Amino acid sequence: MNVDVLGYIVFGAIEAAGIFAIMFYGFRFDAKLYYKEIAVASILFPFLTYIIRVEMELHPIVYPFVSVFYFTFFTYSILRAPAVWSLIISSLANIVLFVAQSFLIVFLVAADVISFERVTSYQSDAFALQLLTGVILTITGNRMYARGYGFSFPFHVFRWKGENRWMIGIILAWFAALSILFVRQNLTYGLVIATVMLFLLLYFAIRKERSEI
Repeated sequence: MNVDVLGYIVFGAIEAAGIFAIMFYGFRFDAKLYYKEIAVASILFPFLTYIIRVEMELHPIVYPFVSVFYFTFFTYSILRAPAVWSLIISSLANIVLFVAQSFLIVFLVAADVISFERVTSYQSDAFALQLLTGVILTITGNRMYARGYGFSFPFHVFRWKGENRWMIGIILAWFAALSILFVRQNLTYGLVIATVMLFLLLYFAIRKERSEI
């Protein structure tokens, strides 16, 4: 498959930033306060999905699970919310993404602005869709937050003892599995991406662990 890698990464990062924005704003967190962490996580995400979707061509069912886990961990690490709440927030955000993009695709295809075939083949139409999605989610989340809308819960509930150590263990197991898959496809490319992402994710987890001592 012939894919513009730079476009895929850039517009994928914009889309990922929009997901973080709707997640944080929707649950009454000011996303602007976490812009550095969001920027790092948003840039890493399209690298991961590029390997899964384009390089490895894994079954489409794999992507939603990876997406939910990815945003769950970063929500857990950045917001310091319990793992259960992080999973709930991430799952809801991915549902919002699916609904928003479905409406956009139906509307834009009907208006003959984009083609569904070019979207699914990761051409310029797909990048336009990602750009629109990221911008709309960010603006919508920001306006919700500014007007006082959103969900607010006692996030200390459902936290269990040693939760962070369990999360680090899950991360290690998850990345070991992904690294094996990546290396089987492309040794150098897989090792570089897996190593960079692993160290960054562990950095966030260890920082959280130290903050709770």
